[in-house]
Amino acid sequence: MHNQYIQSIQFKNKMYKYYNDHDEINSQNSSPGNFKELIQEMKNTDPGYTCIYRKVYNEKKQRMQRRKMEVYTTSSGIGANIRNAETGENFVYKISKMKKVFITNSTTDSFGSQMKEIEEVVNYKVGSLNEALFFSIIIATGECRSKNHSSTLFYSSPKQCMDHLNIVISDATIQDWEEKRNARIQVLEQMHKQTKTTSTIIR
Repeated sequence: MHNQYIQSIQFKNKMYKYYNDHDEINSQNSSPGNFKELIQEMKNTDPGYTCIYRKVYNEKKQRMQRRKMEVYTTSSGIGANIRNAETGENFVYKISKMKKVFITNSTTDSFGSQMKEIEEVVNYKVGSLNEALFFSIIIATGECRSKNHSSTLFYSSPKQCMDHLNIVISDATIQDWEEKRNARIQVLEQMHKQTKTTSTIIR
């Protein structure tokens, strides 16, 4: 049922937008190495960006190998935007609702109003009940050294978390999260029916 409510949409963050907008210019005026350094500098200015290291099995070399993993932490402060730990994107939702707008007729110099559908994009916030829509973990090893001093990682699902960090999450944990998430979605669906608004998660 919740698949009718939630739609996954690719949402570019400022880093990817910067890369796409400047790709042609930089390919002509700078080497790939220099542009890679520029992107890394941009990441380093992000207060939630940091790197952790994990041992991952390399099938080609047939041995365990230490691998760097980039993560984006979400600030622990109440009201902070919830971010995707893998991409750095903010988790947001889009609300469509009818709103009265005022119009002016320049010919007759008269005023009027009409109902118009308005779309608003809103960030999901830390400390809200909507945290249940996302899977989160805390890296308690002390290796998260982000500038925001947080070690909390949010994901769209346990699967994204497992794929990103190369870890295994128990079926019981996944089931518990799915139950809480589905319960929250049902509440949101009922709220939207009552207020006659629609909401879509954008990832």
